[in-house]
Amino acid sequence: MMAKAYENTVVPMVVNCDLEEISATECNIHVRGAIDPLDVSTIRAAIIAHGYTSVDVTTIPAGARYKLTTADIAKLFGNWPGDTNNMIPQTTTALSLKDADITSGVAYGDAGIRYLQNLKKLTCSKTAEGPYFNGDNSIETVIVPKIGKDGASGATIGYFHGMTNLKSVSIGTCAAGDIPASCFAGDISLSSVIMNSTNMTAIEASAFANCTALTKVSIPDGVTAIGTSAFENSGLTQVNLPNSMTSIGNLCFSETHLVTVVIPPNIT
Repeated sequence: MMAKAYENTVVPMVVNCDLEEISATECNIHVRGAIDPLDVSTIRAAIIAHGYTSVDVTTIPAGARYKLTTADIAKLFGNWPGDTNNMIPQTTTALSLKDADITSGVAYGDAGIRYLQNLKKLTCSKTAEGPYFNGDNSIETVIVPKIGKDGASGATIGYFHGMTNLKSVSIGTCAAGDIPASCFAGDISLSSVIMNSTNMTAIEASAFANCTALTKVSIPDGVTAIGTSAFENSGLTQVNLPNSMTSIGNLCFSETHLVTVVIPPNIT
């Protein structure tokens, strides 16, 4: 199969991947099938040689896109700190998977992105399941299209607790209407949370517990419940609760800096 003729192609299709330049610092890896070791070594060398620090991963063709597997993820990101047998080098500071389809059940955060020690910004795939990250790493900004629990499999989608450098999060839809328990717990630098979801109905227990830099948050209209200790020991000084709220868990705002909270009329 011939590679698509991209205008700014740097590396034509090797086995199942090619590399396109987006700008002097940004490139796009197109994946059409199972990633081969030759894809890895050739494209990695080109990324380093051209000095790209921002990498997008796209699965193609549109309409019948290849889905990255666990084996593909290992070849993209490696398996340990300093691994050089991976396509994405340690010099990467921004990574986007927003146009990458990922096989159901593949937890790509734990599989190696955490080992990209200079990574500051991550834009997640809308199709990945399982925990993205648990623990300290360099990431400061996360844009996640889907968060919550998958309605079919029940798998947790989007876990970011204990990320001590994470400063801002933008949340898209909620897979089953909720932000999971302890999802952002212990993210001590998190100061900006944007909830864009129109289908969010609950924030579960300890979701933002110990987020000491988080001073204000607006809960979207449609949320009916906030779980036990959801914001306990956070830095909250201001919170906006929607009239859709019907329940607030014990210790929800315990040990915060809130002076006044306006309780919606339907709270029981």
